[in-house]
Formats: sequence, structure tokens, C-alpha cells
Amino acid sequence: MTRETWMNRFYLIGRTVILSAMVSFAVPRVFASDSPRPNVVVILLDDMGYSDLGCYGGEIETPNMDRLAANGLRFTQFYNCSRCSPTRASLLTGQYPHRVNMGANNNNLGRNGVTLAELLGGAGYETAMAGKWHLSRFGELGNWDGRQDEYMAWLNNQIDGHVPYSPRDTWPMKRGFDRFYGVIWGVVNYFNPFSLADGMEPVRDIPDDYYITDAISRYAVEYIEEMSGTGRPFFLYVAYTAPHWPLHAPKETIRKYEGVYDDGWHALRQRRYRRQIEMGLIDQRTHPLPELMGFGKDWEELSDDEEAFQARKMAVHAAMVDRADQGIGRVIRGLRRAGELENTVIFVLSDNGASPETPTTPGYDRPSETEDGRTIHYDTDASLEELGGETSYAGIGSYWANAANTPFRYWKRESYEGGNHTPLIVHWPDGIERPRGSMTDQRGHVMDILPTCLDIAGVSYPPSYGGHEITPVTGKSLLPVLKGRRRAGYSALFFEHEGGKAVIENGWKAVQPTSRSEWFLYNLDEEKTEITDLAGEYPERLERMTGLWEQWYRRAGFSRKNLFRLSGGTALGRSQAPFLQDTPFTVRAEFEGGARSGVIVAQGGNQDGIALYVKDGRLYFAMRRGGELTELVVAEPPVEGRNTVEVAVDCDGVVEVVLNGAHVLEGRVPGLLPRMPIDGLEVGRDEKTAAGPYETPNAYPRKIYGVTIRLSP
Repeated sequence: MTRETWMNRFYLIGRTVILSAMVSFAVPRVFASDSPRPNVVVILLDDMGYSDLGCYGGEIETPNMDRLAANGLRFTQFYNCSRCSPTRASLLTGQYPHRVNMGANNNNLGRNGVTLAELLGGAGYETAMAGKWHLSRFGELGNWDGRQDEYMAWLNNQIDGHVPYSPRDTWPMKRGFDRFYGVIWGVVNYFNPFSLADGMEPVRDIPDDYYITDAISRYAVEYIEEMSGTGRPFFLYVAYTAPHWPLHAPKETIRKYEGVYDDGWHALRQRRYRRQIEMGLIDQRTHPLPELMGFGKDWEELSDDEEAFQARKMAVHAAMVDRADQGIGRVIRGLRRAGELENTVIFVLSDNGASPETPTTPGYDRPSETEDGRTIHYDTDASLEELGGETSYAGIGSYWANAANTPFRYWKRESYEGGNHTPLIVHWPDGIERPRGSMTDQRGHVMDILPTCLDIAGVSYPPSYGGHEITPVTGKSLLPVLKGRRRAGYSALFFEHEGGKAVIENGWKAVQPTSRSEWFLYNLDEEKTEITDLAGEYPERLERMTGLWEQWYRRAGFSRKNLFRLSGGTALGRSQAPFLQDTPFTVRAEFEGGARSGVIVAQGGNQDGIALYVKDGRLYFAMRRGGELTELVVAEPPVEGRNTVEVAVDCDGVVEVVLNGAHVLEGRVPGLLPRMPIDGLEVGRDEKTAAGPYETPNAYPRKIYGVTIRLSP
């Protein structure tokens, strides 16, 4: 680390402390103990499968996490939010992610939530973070309109670009962390990551042997050394990027797993399942093993070369988990050297289940070349020898992901157990009052981490922070569980991500997959692996549970306003956008005509959404339902100068368009939107995935005077 970097860091720390005196803080309660207030370390892995760890049935070498489990407590029914950003938001704020503007990836964490770092820092704790942030909107992408080659060079770390990765007031050191080293965005080249920052400054130069997992571990240990010397308790958040794609790992670690996966995903799943039963983690009666899920060729259909390629993928995934475990070992040793291990509560968990994703093209957050100009080959375009190195970009795919989530169905993104069920290890020698190596089946959620830490630290949750009213904590403290008692728990738990929905109540779970419109019903008390759908046998129960989910969804921050008046350039996150699910609506826009192309207004993206746009000088309206596109063209083109267009969609899917007072179109779409669109709303552009058949962002080049959206009651 350069002298300048250190000076910047200490300047920023001092500035943060001075500014902190100007805001409201959590009030420390009297801590009923003679010992110092405990330190808190939260370790979050990224896209790790439920059964990847040795202590949860896996064959990957994870001796350090296994040792924490052997001397701590494992949870067998703990939940996350199925995706990167929502889980991180929920963990840090103690709320459902929708309440703090993070129901979907790549938004700014809302100021109506206060982070664990802000609360503990205000109560006298030192705070630090090393790793992946992913709680800021990539809001500067629009600065690259029409300069795609330059944008890719920026993403490839080949030019500076003089563009911040995201709004700086959303970075970790503006959300309570005194120290930060890591990445602002969500996806990284492990050997040369984009959006790398130290404190508030981008990191431009890294050593030749750089690997981000090792760097995160190194900084975490440095922070322990710094903070333990202050005489104050500390909070450390270690957010590894591993084992999120791309599959990148040092060669020497990959070699440890050569040959381990040569017999395929079915065999791996059976081995893990047997091991889970033997160790008492699951009961075969309540956890019958479902059929392996996946898409594409199954193992027996692969050629020898394809088998070798797939086995190499899983070997790299294992190496990534292994390398993170090695880093966690260094963190544990750092705590022990500082004399802080016994009085530190450590949480280890994953942000979602293993990922089925296999990235196939560069763009958005995926580079096309290395910094020195070598082409990056995506997925099967990479050679076997490249896989795991910097010139490859691949993911493990659906079959390996489902095997990594043994014994559950599905994977990341879904609200099935394979998507939102996480291992959780808690290690706290001075505080856990249960036999070492215990397991608990008490149900919990990632939003329980914040209230647990506040309870442990003796800190009260405030009604406001930094001049902002904040929404109450939804999570519940796990401290009774750690003390060996039963806690009241939740009357119901709710889930939603990208159209995947679920509610758990009294041992029952209702689920709607992301790609389906129907709900399924499972009795988790009898069958935790969600095989037998009981929706037909218990329709009244299903109706009541889905009604509970609808009530929660509306309370969780999604707007039920019926009228929106928007100006040109407006962008609304998903939770602030019009609630279009199963709702007739009217869009009225006033704009300057004469443009050949561009989006006037769009909400949603390439799965579900609507768009009003100009193409080849003509006006179009498009709707996507489950990825299926319907496009309607208006016969009369807009005129030069000011135009007014009104598009109405009724409950039967009939579309009527009036342009400048004339009825110019009556058409039809297949129906109303079956689910709330994932992407938010934008006026004058469509920055994320395309709601219409155009390339994003497709900015409208002329003036938009205003857009009004009215929802029918």
C-alpha cells in the first residue's frame, strides 16, 4: 500500500468521525456483563451452494469454516433473499430488502434504512469492510451513450474514463464504515477487478500476482490488527466475491480438485446427500432427495471432451471456495493473535444458493478483454486449459448448481429452498451457551443478523438517523437461540425476487417460480425438499397464504399510488415504480417529435415490462410477458414539434392509442402483466434490460415535456 493511500485512508477516517458528531446515533444500553462488549465479524460468501462446505456435507476442503462449526452452532433452517444485493441490504439493515430500495439488484441502498455499521459505529465500535459492496446503482452508465467501445475499454480497466463507478455518497464509507477495501460493483475479474476501491479512492495499480479473494482476506486481517489496538470493540464485514462467476482461481488450488468431479453431477449429489444424512444434518424421511434439476445436456449425453470441461468447471468452483476458506483461516488467526477470538461473534453464511448462470457475452458488467488486450472467451468458447484463468468467463451452470444445493431444488434467484436456504455458522466462545458443534432447526432469516448484533452489543435501534426517518427493524434477535432457548420466531416469512415469490407460515410454504404464474404449496414440516405439491388438496390454505403474501408485498414498499406525474429523465426503482402487476393502466406522454428513434418511457425489462418508443420515425408500444414480446405500431407518425400520445391497456389486453387527439390504433396484447416488472421505470431511456426490441439505453434525443401514468383502481 502506498503512503498516499494510507494518508487518504486516515484523512477519510478522521473526516468521517467529525461528520458523525452531526447525526443521530444509536444509544448504547447497559451491557449486562463484566467482559468488554463483543466484537462482531460477519463473513458472507457469494453464490455458495448449501452443501459446498464440509460441515454441510461437501467434499471441498473447508477446514477453517468446519472448525468454526465444530466449536460453534450451525443453523439448518436459515434463509436469505435469493440474490446478491437484496441479501446484503437485508443483512445490513435488518429489514426486508424491498423496504430499503433493494428488492432487485443494482439500486442504491435507501436512506430509510440504517446500516449495522452506522449503528455500531455510533455506539463506539470501530468499523471496517473488505469485499463486495453491490449496494449502489451503476448510475453513470448513461455517460457512455454512443461510445460503446470506450465503455468496454473502461470496463476492461484499459482506460480511466474519469467516471465514478456509482454515486460516491452510496459507497461503504458513506454508510458507516470507517475503513473499506473492495469492489463497488457485483461482478469482477478475480485477477484484475473493475470498480476496485480503497476507502473513497479507486485503485488503479495492483501486483502481478493479484487475486481478489486473497486481497480481501489480507485487508480483513490488517483491519483486525488496526482496530484491536484502539481499545474499542469492532465490527468487521468480510464479503467475499467467491465463488460467484466468473470461474477464476489460482492454478495450484484448482489442481487439488482434478479428477474429483469426473463422475458428474448425479454422483456428486448422491455423495453429498449420504454425507448429510450420516452427519445428522438432514433426516431422510423429511428430506427425500428430488430429481436433479437442470437444462441442456445431462451428464450421460456429454462427449468425453464435454465431460472433462464440465468437471473442470466444478473443480474451479471448489478451488474458489477452498481459497476463501484459507482466507477465513487467516482471519481467525488474526483474531487469535490479537487476543480477540473468544470475545468475537462470527457469522458465516451465503447470499443465495449456487448459481445456474453461464455468462455468454461481454457487456454491462462483463469485460471483453484483459487489461493488456487479450480476448476473454465466454463459457464454452474457452479452452479446457483456459478455464479458471483470466481469459475465460464461465459459470458452473444449472446441473452443478443444483448439486451444490443438495438436498434442495432449484438455485439462486428462485424462492425455492435451493435459492433462499443458506448455511449459517455462528461462533462465539464467550457467548454461545450450547454444546459445541450443536445444530438448531429454529427458523431464521438474514435480516436477523442486525438485531442480533445490536442485542449482543447492547445498542438500541433509533427512530431516526442522519436526519432521516427510518423504518423499523423487521428481523428478530437470534440471541435466545445462541443462549440455548426457543425464540418466538415469525408468524410468517416472505420472499420475492424477480417474480419468484414465497411465504412460509406454520410449517407450510407457498411458492411461485419466476417463470410460472401458478402457486405451489408444500408442507415443510413433513417434506423440506418441496417435492409434493399440495395446492390441489388445500386450496383454502393456499388462497389464504397467497393473500398474506399480497398484503406483505404492498406493505413492503411497492407503490400503490394510482397517479404518477413524471418529467424527462426520471428514473424510479422497482419499489417506487407503478404497480403494473394485473393492473390496467394508461400512459400519457408529451414530447417533441421529429426523432428517428428513442425510448419515451419504459418500465421493466426483457422478461416483463412495457415500452413506448420511436423507431424509424414511427411510434410503437411494446409489452413483454414472461419474455414474450408483443409490438404494436401506430399508423400515423408523430409530427414535428409538440405531440401528445395516450396509450390505454384494459383488463382484457385491449390497447387503444390516441395521438394528438386522433384515435390511431386499437390492438391487443395477450393480457395484463402477470407480475411486477423487475427493472424500474425510466423516462427518455431504457438503461437496464430492454423492454422493447431495441438496444439499450436507446435514449430519446429530443425533449420530453412530461409523462403521466394512471393505474385503474
